[in-house]
Amino acid sequence: MICVSSETAIEAFFIGKGQTKTKQWKRLHNGQVGNPYDVTLMTYIRNTIHHLDNINNLPYTETELDNSIKIMINILQTP
Repeated sequence: MICVSSETAIEAFFIGKGQTKTKQWKRLHNGQVGNPYDVTLMTYIRNTIHHLDNINNLPYTETELDNSIKIMINILQTP
């Protein structure tokens, strides 16, 4: 089951907080790879962790994970 609405909602939240879509994600559905689409770094990392069966995307780096954490902390600390 694909829950696009939650991804759309969190992406809208990140964009609303000034983030940009800097990564491309390739969705896997019923064994078929979809067209790549732009996502924020945070969503890319979340998708990579949540969809271990999808090997059609490059793994994120430690630097990207560190940057993502720092961005999310900054978002939470900014009113």
